[in-house]
Amino acid sequence: MDERDRDSHNSNYCIICFLKITKEKEEEQVVKLSVFILLVTGTLGLLINEFIFNWGSTATLTFAAFNVVGLAILAYTYWGMKKEA
Repeated sequence: MDERDRDSHNSNYCIICFLKITKEKEEEQVVKLSVFILLVTGTLGLLINEFIFNWGSTATLTFAAFNVVGLAILAYTYWGMKKEA
């Protein structure tokens, strides 16, 4: 393998590494956005249900589930991803 082939191989490797890192960061951003949406939806739904519409226990359980799932994903991203890295 001559020097030109080696340089081409190294630049291809760098591009692949960059794309992998970029993809991981995009996935992390999607997870953070999902957590934010779940927590906001759950919290606002519980408040609206309690003070304005009084939709009943089914709505309360649904919005509480949104909060629980959002908090579980948040806990995983905070503690679980740090241990993997």
